[in-house]
Amino acid sequence: MRKGGGKQKGNSFERDCCKKFSRWITNGKREDVLWRSAMSGGRATIARKSGKDVRQAGDICLVSPEGHSLTDRFFIECKFYSDLQIDSFLLQYKGNLARFWTHCVKQAKQHNRSPMLIAKQNHKPALLIVSINRPRFCDIVPVITVDIDFEVYLLEHIIKSSYREN
Repeated sequence: MRKGGGKQKGNSFERDCCKKFSRWITNGKREDVLWRSAMSGGRATIARKSGKDVRQAGDICLVSPEGHSLTDRFFIECKFYSDLQIDSFLLQYKGNLARFWTHCVKQAKQHNRSPMLIAKQNHKPALLIVSINRPRFCDIVPVITVDIDFEVYLLEHIIKSSYREN
């Protein structure tokens, strides 16, 4: 990717995640149930500063009723970085991924939802990170469980599993 193309890379990743999650929750029938939030979640940030709460929070929001079962439960953030510093995150809870997860958890609490971070590093598979104390959404075993804080899944494993609405 050319220098300065990071925003386009992130926008493309968000669109791809929306399509994958839409197909997942509809058993492959639709790919347009979820889409990128206005201003990539910035609308909720601006509204919150003025004392308002909007349903459209996080990077992914619903555009069709089938998406309620996911977006009502989860505050979803997407990050695509050249170096997430995954090893620092898992071993020391430091680095880019730790910063993204901490921010996602904080924002999820503000919107009364469980945090879900979808993160991808260049040339690596996408990860899905959720709090251990969250609603079940699949029967897949996590790749990593760290202490009692979060679980890490491979995104491809999740979207190949059966979605659990409740």
